[in-house]
Amino acid sequence: MIGAARPSAVSAPPGSTAPAAPDRWALAAGAVPALVVLVMWPGLENPFLTPKAVLAVLGGLGLAAAVAFGGLRGGRVHRPRGVLLVVVAAHAAALVTAAAAHERPLLATVGHAGRHLGLAVALAALVLLLAAIVAGRRAPLTAIAPLLVAAIPAIGYAIVQAIGADPFPWALVEGGPPVFAFLGNTNFFSGWLGIVAPLGVWAALASTASTARAGAGAIAAAALVVAALSGSLQGVVAGGLAAAVVLVGGAALLRGARAARRVGLLVVAALLGSALAGVTTGAWASARVSLANRFEIWEVALRIVADHPWRGVGLAGFRGHFAAYQAAESAAARGLDRIADSPHSVPLDLLVSGGAPLLVTWLALVGLVAHALVRTWRRGGTADRLRTLGLGAAGAAYLAQAAVSLDVAPLAVTGALVAGLALGGTPGPPDPLVSLRAPAGLVRAAGAVVLALVAAVGVAATLPWRADVHAAQAARAGEQNIAVEGYARAASLAPWEPSHASRLGGAHVASGDLEAGLRAYEEAVRRDPRAVAAHLNIGRLAVALDAPERADAAYARAVVLHPRTGRVLAEAGRHALERDRPQEAADLLERSLAVGDEDPERWRDLAAALEAAGESDAAEAARSRARASE
Repeated sequence: MIGAARPSAVSAPPGSTAPAAPDRWALAAGAVPALVVLVMWPGLENPFLTPKAVLAVLGGLGLAAAVAFGGLRGGRVHRPRGVLLVVVAAHAAALVTAAAAHERPLLATVGHAGRHLGLAVALAALVLLLAAIVAGRRAPLTAIAPLLVAAIPAIGYAIVQAIGADPFPWALVEGGPPVFAFLGNTNFFSGWLGIVAPLGVWAALASTASTARAGAGAIAAAALVVAALSGSLQGVVAGGLAAAVVLVGGAALLRGARAARRVGLLVVAALLGSALAGVTTGAWASARVSLANRFEIWEVALRIVADHPWRGVGLAGFRGHFAAYQAAESAAARGLDRIADSPHSVPLDLLVSGGAPLLVTWLALVGLVAHALVRTWRRGGTADRLRTLGLGAAGAAYLAQAAVSLDVAPLAVTGALVAGLALGGTPGPPDPLVSLRAPAGLVRAAGAVVLALVAAVGVAATLPWRADVHAAQAARAGEQNIAVEGYARAASLAPWEPSHASRLGGAHVASGDLEAGLRAYEEAVRRDPRAVAAHLNIGRLAVALDAPERADAAYARAVVLHPRTGRVLAEAGRHALERDRPQEAADLLERSLAVGDEDPERWRDLAAALEAAGESDAAEAARSRARASE
């Protein structure tokens, strides 16, 4: 069910006054992605995507509540037409099924820390899509206004970063210029700007106020230039082409109006500036390296799909299966610390997560959006066609970044807004009405309860973050007892999150309580059975606590999870050697060396294992290799 009663036409009849409610609804729908883009929480382990994911979910809940209670208050709601309703329901069902297929459905619902590519954000994006359909019928330009306004501080902050004046001491974990504004990653930021640019050109061409035209055009131009400064080309290429399509098509529709020419000059200047910025920042060379890395990840994803074509491995399941499917060369290059947490391609991610059903329902939804755009172009007037150009180009820019990147919360909700506006803009008869009846007092009371519940969820979501931040500060100050208390509180408040339990284990070990540390790492493994670092820590602590059987099980599981990672194989091999299993140790150490890690210490360990196994000649050869590799 979406929205309260609305007019059946795209525009109000001549001479009439448009109601205020549609504009408020459009602003509410557009405000969700705008706020998601801007929110961050310095001091968190991930100060960007974690609060964005929570706000996206809260925004989805708030919009759903507004739709329901608005419909109850008005006595009726508009139901999407049959095909759209079936496709959305099928996609939602496929998402739920994919989450249930994960070893830990709760983890699949929330998603791994740092990305949160889980069920909650995906369903929130679907709710926003449905809400945006109403805005698309009423005031689509109003709906994108918050997004364009949000681009102003985002672009401004990116410029501050580009000139090296960032007030926050962020620690970069990836290469490239530190130009990522509020998204924490240059590729995400560039991809988002690539969606904003064509929307800005559309707003500049379609707006009636000269100030709005100038502002939207300037935002579009600045978005392209700053996207290039980020060092990531995906937003420059997709956004530049999309903006050019809107400009050329819009100029033709408006028959060369002066507004179109002014916007054109801005966009052409931005494209030239983007090209120069791309060259000076080395973005073109960086793009080649980035694509090579993605090809490697895509190969792993296709191997997983070959083994799990219909059910997938569950939402957020790629990370746990990556190491078992990666090639030996990749394992040697990446080691234990560079595990890909997503296929870096939305279609591939859907296929890996939920198999063919999840991908097919998503493609069906994309097809419905494309059909709506074509239908609007054929049946609408100049304003409708201009809107089709803007939303179609922005949607194409979203799909372009989705093909080579992740659907993190800010990108997911922005894409959902664009898709919903496109679906809602089709001229034609109104959607079917569904009558609702409820006492006014009951509606108000229920609305208050739901809003209070949404607020409570928002506050509750911050509790583990605050506990984690407090614990991290205590750990840095050497106050391990306070750190233990903080991490324990965070772990209890977020029972799905393995990272809190792992950090609790580290704090216990730092304070000297090895048994408590072992229990904490075992809890981390219970929450995420594929957390290989926790398995290795269990093995080490079990050895220190003279619990060899527990260590055996932990190292055996680590080898299953990472069969081609040299560091894991070598540590398991040393443990087998200490447990007087020389043949097993030799096999593991040989495998660790075979993946390309020429470590003299491993050669010496292999020599000891071979000597203990009675293979003296092979042991001497291993010692020779150790001397040669020093």
